[in-house]
Amino acid sequence: MVIFNGMKNCAAFGISYAIVPWNTSAGYSIPFGVLAVILFVAHLLMLINYLKGADLRRWAAERFETARESHHGDAF
Repeated sequence: MVIFNGMKNCAAFGISYAIVPWNTSAGYSIPFGVLAVILFVAHLLMLINYLKGADLRRWAAERFETARESHHGDAF
């Protein structure tokens, strides 16, 4: 979730930085369509993560030692 929010903030900065020249050169419909697709894909990835998150965590716990549940004092 932190990575998603960081990427979202970087994209928001890039879009706000370049939207005026883009609208001037291409009009309003093309940038709107492109941004709508980008937003849809980003939210689709979050939906997949929401629906398959338990399976992904289970898969990671089976394959990676650091993904396993730890208890107080296990690191020592």
